[in-house]
Amino acid sequence: MSPARTPPSVVTLRRLLATLWPVLDGSVVVLRRPCTRPRCRRCASGAKHPATYLSLSRAGKTELVYLPAALVRPVGRGVANYRRLLHAIVTATRPWVEAHKPPRRRPR
Repeated sequence: MSPARTPPSVVTLRRLLATLWPVLDGSVVVLRRPCTRPRCRRCASGAKHPATYLSLSRAGKTELVYLPAALVRPVGRGVANYRRLLHAIVTATRPWVEAHKPPRRRPR
């Protein structure tokens, strides 16, 4: 395919592929859970303890992976990159196919 026929959405997708990393599937969620200490003031007040997880769907089941504080931002960025990439793929699919179709033959 010549560069002149490359649809703009495909060019955008190629640029994203070169620049996005990490690309991670899932969602970053914050859950509040009680701890195991018997005299915890936070748990006694009902506030509980926040913890950040990466929520994954595997074979129809939800899996939670604990994220230490140092990984929250990079994982969040990776999830956002995945969504941007997925959107770019959906946007570029039809124009790419249309650009690669052979021209229609005129009826005789």
